[in-house]
Amino acid sequence: MFDAAALRAEVERCLSRRSFASAEFLAMKLWSLTRQPQDALLLARALAALGQLSRAAYFLEAFDLPRSSLDALLLASQCWMATGKLDHAMAALESLLGDSSVAELLRRPEDCELLALLCFERGRGFAKQENRLNALRWYKAALHLNPKCTEALDAILAAHLRPAELQELMRSLRDCNALGGPHRQWFEPVLVAALGQTLTEEERFGSLANIVLDANSLAADSDMNALRAESWLHHRNVAGAFALASSIYKSDPHHVRAALVYVASMVEFKKTVELFSFAHRLVKDHPAQALSWYAVGAYYYSAGKFDQSRKYFHKAVLMDGGTLAFSLAYGHAHAKHDESDRAMAVYRTASRLFPGSHHPLVGTAMEYLRTNNVVLAEKFCRLALDAGSLDPMVHNELGVTLYRQRRFDAAAECFLHAIQRENSFGRVGPECIYANLGHALRRAGKLAEAQDVFARALALNPKNASAHAALGLTLYMAGKFERAVEAFHASLSLKSDDTAVTELLSLALKDLALASS
Repeated sequence: MFDAAALRAEVERCLSRRSFASAEFLAMKLWSLTRQPQDALLLARALAALGQLSRAAYFLEAFDLPRSSLDALLLASQCWMATGKLDHAMAALESLLGDSSVAELLRRPEDCELLALLCFERGRGFAKQENRLNALRWYKAALHLNPKCTEALDAILAAHLRPAELQELMRSLRDCNALGGPHRQWFEPVLVAALGQTLTEEERFGSLANIVLDANSLAADSDMNALRAESWLHHRNVAGAFALASSIYKSDPHHVRAALVYVASMVEFKKTVELFSFAHRLVKDHPAQALSWYAVGAYYYSAGKFDQSRKYFHKAVLMDGGTLAFSLAYGHAHAKHDESDRAMAVYRTASRLFPGSHHPLVGTAMEYLRTNNVVLAEKFCRLALDAGSLDPMVHNELGVTLYRQRRFDAAAECFLHAIQRENSFGRVGPECIYANLGHALRRAGKLAEAQDVFARALALNPKNASAHAALGLTLYMAGKFERAVEAFHASLSLKSDDTAVTELLSLALKDLALASS
């Protein structure tokens, strides 16, 4: 006697054990004998697991999808999208979801998890059609239906929404009680960590340490630490980001978000040998992933081979155009290769795709500054400031732009803001910002303040020849010839072929001799 229930259970066991060929063989016999929709779905699941997506979709079309199982419609839409039949998928999803509001969909609480995934698939379809607004609408709907729909959350994070949009999303999730339920105690802090880019470090990640089970805390979770490392990198805490990404890499060596931070921070620190090893391993283990070729491009970029880096960054963008890091790297490679027009074209595309990120705007501003278009450089710096006022380097770049316009007091104010932002993160700040501030104060005639700032820059790096020279020039302008001579000597001891400093030293020695006579 044929037992259909027992055979279904056997197919499920094969699927759970990843014995997909056996699952497909048994499911085909089950479908042939029963011709039941549930068995067509089971067969389609087995075929999809084997990678036979077109065949899986064909069996699902044997019955009317929108009026049948939501599971079947979900799998069919996934198969259609994967095989390039976007119109099929969007038509089926349209017939089910139409223009339904979140409130209407929430009236079906028993189906919320499946409806959330269907909303996500519809958003993904709109994204493939480059309809960003509708894509985000359905991603947000998915998150309201099921806040634990990680696919939708990742898509929203990858879109780099503006700070106000993220705040509104978090507010609306709370207002519609989407964060309720038995998992609220631990899940709400996780969602805050993911969406809280506008919050302080403590507000965003502090609550994770309170979620404890058997002395284990969510503060040690790889996903949460990768978000923290990404936040540090975006706010120019490169040392902290590298240290945290390195620790994640040791315990979870295939974590994608952590790997992105790890690669970027290695580029910042010129760790070319480590990058080569890391990129080689990624290409060997994951040749079909865009991340692997991004790492290869990063190695060539770090090695100063910008033409080669551009080639591999472009490959990463073609494989995955939805990751901001790949587009930024491709633009930076063009910029380093003195191709400003192409670099700015890449940055403009990135700004359109990721409107909440200030990085493409900063890149555009730097290219305009490099081509001496200081008016447009200032415009894009201010746009970047609106989008990323927490990043100290945005203030620094605006200061450089104002300095080039000879607006020295305004430039000094921007450099001071950059230092204050660094201090707010518990950091002293890079010496270049102090040097920039010193130059702006010197050109503004505030020589005493400039001397103090250059001294602080030298305290951070005593072997900075240009900082010694700048301090010497400031002392010379203040009439302190003896100390100026000492500073120029210190600069030449580090960089003996600097003709400008040699001439300044000669002038200072003459004036010192005249003053002593």
